[in-house]
Amino acid sequence: MESGENPEECAVREVFEENYLDHHVAKTPSLLSCRMGEFAKTMFMAIPSVYYEIENLPAFLREWRKYKLTIPTYGAIFISQDNSHVLIVQRYSGNWSFPRGRWRAEKIQRNVPYGRYSKK
Repeated sequence: MESGENPEECAVREVFEENYLDHHVAKTPSLLSCRMGEFAKTMFMAIPSVYYEIENLPAFLREWRKYKLTIPTYGAIFISQDNSHVLIVQRYSGNWSFPRGRWRAEKIQRNVPYGRYSKK
């Protein structure tokens, strides 16, 4: 990548952005909500070691998006035991969907129960 960072480092930056939106913007509405491109630009401007590469930010974001597509997305449908409730979440875009997320292979826990839970 042009900036000397790899896409995995940008994925960490995405986690920072999500944390900022979830924990800071949500609690303090006067803070600005922004998209990944705006957040990355702010980060590039704030970090001296990559500031000189800010003109390469569009190429950097394209590479990051390509990398992001290589990480599998997992989803789940959570249904209450009596089938009366289902969990859905509202995305930043305003759309509603089932919970999902991207997990790197080393973070996936095998043998974790999922799906419908029922008493025997």
